[in-house]
Amino acid sequence: MESARQSGDLERGWLPDYLPDSARAIREFHLIDSPEAWVSLECPASCMSAIVAATTEADRTTRISSPRSNRLPWPSERDGLVIRLHGNGDVILLDADSVRAYVWRRAGGR
Repeated sequence: MESARQSGDLERGWLPDYLPDSARAIREFHLIDSPEAWVSLECPASCMSAIVAATTEADRTTRISSPRSNRLPWPSERDGLVIRLHGNGDVILLDADSVRAYVWRRAGGR
């Protein structure tokens, strides 16, 4: 997360500011003409716990947009993933089996 802070991605709103320092291998994708951003990261147990504490459980029918690029790892299925919502509108997918988390950010998320 330190390199993300230094790069300015947090200030520009591309990365969520609630991600803990234990988040690793953070990859972000956004389109210039879209207010959406997609984030993929390695999220060990301490990271998962922090994200769960900062979010609420979502309904399995929650709409999630997939990135329009194959350059970012993104789950093709939601089976087995825990879906969480952040108060800013972010939708988070947690995959405890592979210690990965995925975030879909819409306009204005912080």
